Amino acid sequence: MKLSKIINIYDAIDKVLTKSDCVELNFKLIENQELISCYKDRIEKAMGDNKEYGEFEQQRMQLCVKYSTKDENNQPIIINNFYQGLDTNIEFIEKTQELQKKYKDIIISMNKKMDERNKLLDSEIEESINFIKINKKLISDGLMDGITLKTLLPIISMDSNENK
Repeated sequence: MKLSKIINIYDAIDKVLTKSDCVELNFKLIENQELISCYKDRIEKAMGDNKEYGEFEQQRMQLCVKYSTKDENNQPIIINNFYQGLDTNIEFIEKTQELQKKYKDIIISMNKKMDERNKLLDSEIEESINFIKINKKLISDGLMDGITLKTLLPIISMDSNENK
């Protein structure tokens, strides 16, 4: 199993835990999450402390808000997660380039960390994980969307006799 799939399972469990009020289901989800938490820790360790990169991102976002095209309520226009009007705004481009120069080493370091993270996520986990199976009957309608359900299939038992 790829590390990325394990991380997706971990994150899907988090998502379900925020909605579920079934104690038995939550207990089994938490047990499964604990089985794979070391893999999540491995990714977080590879990324390290990103405080300075966070500062860069915060300043970059402030520039995006300041220089983007605004609507009638003076709010930035965002389409498909992109601030509008920035690609031709000379002042924005100049300010962004200055910011990138200021944080050049931090950006290079973060790019290397992201490359390493992506390689880790793409790697196969050699050890097998003995997930604690969860009976599908514990999952109430409306608890999770189809994507979350698909992600959690490795820990869901379709056997109606299990977990009785």
